Amino acid sequence: MLITSFMSRSLSKLRSLSKPDFPEIFKPTENDIYLVSYPRSGNTWMRVIMAELLYKKSGESVADIQYYVPDIHRKTYAKDVINSEFNLIKSHHLYRKDFKQVTNYKKVIYLIRDPRDVVISYYKYKKILRGYPLGFDEFFLDWISGRIWPCSWQEHINSWVGLGSQNSGVELEIIRYEDLLVNPEPELLKLGKILGIQILSEDVQRAIQAAAVDKMRSKESKGMPEHERSDKFQFIGEATNKQWTEKLTSEQLNLIHEYLGATMKHHGYS
Repeated sequence: MLITSFMSRSLSKLRSLSKPDFPEIFKPTENDIYLVSYPRSGNTWMRVIMAELLYKKSGESVADIQYYVPDIHRKTYAKDVINSEFNLIKSHHLYRKDFKQVTNYKKVIYLIRDPRDVVISYYKYKKILRGYPLGFDEFFLDWISGRIWPCSWQEHINSWVGLGSQNSGVELEIIRYEDLLVNPEPELLKLGKILGIQILSEDVQRAIQAAAVDKMRSKESKGMPEHERSDKFQFIGEATNKQWTEKLTSEQLNLIHEYLGATMKHHGYS
């Protein structure tokens, strides 16, 4: 019995000594800032721009962006994230006071895109990369009703920037995707305050050039995150707006106006 007990303890100690050291998981801190958006609203493009503004580089591939602006929805090791006083972190979470995932969001850059373009882009993404089994008409109804992750477009927007958001304790800066397309400089210059850094005009111009469509396509060709790889899907879009004018039916546009109209109008979408 004594020999058996001794051997058992010895083997246990040996196993603990030989147990491999697993890398530390990246965990956000209270100093971090979040880049929040509804899916397919230009978040990847914005991550490249922000990485260029913060670090003057954004990696060779789309997969490399995780090092500079980590995605909260992906398991990431601390060693694979740039060492900085604060990190800018991508998120698609909606805001709720009882939602533990957002309790440490103190500063948020919120990116908004016209939902009429969002639904078209999101369907392509879900169909090809996530195996959505039905056609666009069915997806449209699921999407507008909030049955597509993370929720409906208007619920996501209003959870962050709707009525009462000034009492949430979150410092917010709102950026519209369409404004970035047309006149990016004033939109990016105003981010200096929430980031706590000085942003110069020449910084903005260099960042925009580094995130041009051809440069983004080059990054895509050099490597995508594993969960977003497909020969049938071009992840980087056309960097245009109003695709909906040729894609959506009058019935679909009427439903968008009925369910999303008030929120759209509030943010400048006629």
